[in-house]
This record gives sequence, C-alpha cells and structure tokens, in this order.
Amino acid sequence: PFAGLDSKSIEVVWELIDASRQVWPQTLIIISHQLAGLANHIDYRLHLADHHLTYQGEVHHES
Repeated sequence: PFAGLDSKSIEVVWELIDASRQVWPQTLIIISHQLAGLANHIDYRLHLADHHLTYQGEVHHES
C-alpha cells in the first residue's frame, strides 16, 4: 500500500489504517517490500524469499 508514496503520505496511510482498526477491530494482511516503519504498526511478521517462508514471529513493541 506504500509504493510510490513519500514519507508524509505513508504516515497518513498508517494513521488511516490505525484509525480504522480502532473502529473495526480486525486482522489486516499487509504485503510490502518497504519494511521501514512497519514494526510500530504490526503484531506478527512473515518473511518470504524465493517462494519459501524464511521467518515468522511476533513483533515486540518497545514501550
């Protein structure tokens, strides 16, 4: 959802996603090549490389 967006636009998209999750609690699947900034918004991560699952795990948020 972030391809071609500048950093400010990415922040706006995250604000919209976070706001919608407050109103409608649901699972979202986000597929992205951009990993920067994702950790603050996700709870679980999968990494695929060459059509194989290479990593899966919870994301630990810093308080």
